[in-house]
Amino acid sequence: MEILPAGAAVEPTGDKGFSAVAVALLYHSGEIPAVNIPQGTKKLRGYIFNDCWPSTPLVVTIPEGVTEVASKAFCNCDLGSVEFPSTVKALPADCFADTSPGKIIFHAVKDSITGFPWGADNEPEVEWRG
Repeated sequence: MEILPAGAAVEPTGDKGFSAVAVALLYHSGEIPAVNIPQGTKKLRGYIFNDCWPSTPLVVTIPEGVTEVASKAFCNCDLGSVEFPSTVKALPADCFADTSPGKIIFHAVKDSITGFPWGADNEPEVEWRG
């Protein structure tokens, strides 16, 4: 399931980050199993997935073109996995604060994104696909 299917009225907000409407949908829904962030998004704002506890852990796919992930983007949420594109070159030290992600996938050379575990409460599985 895509949170913003093709043809949706809400557009990605470019350099300003992912749409606040999409965040509201995530915050209030218990039934979103996967999140595909729209093409054209450049930045994930801080706290974008804060307090997001759907009925099953979130599976998040971040598209090519996103270059920035803000502090505490995945703070205090039920995150099954997240996949970062090759355009993300760094993560903030507190990216996963108060979260225990199941799996983090990078399209990058092994260990090229430093700071493990990026503030996570656990030591998540990390897969490098570079």
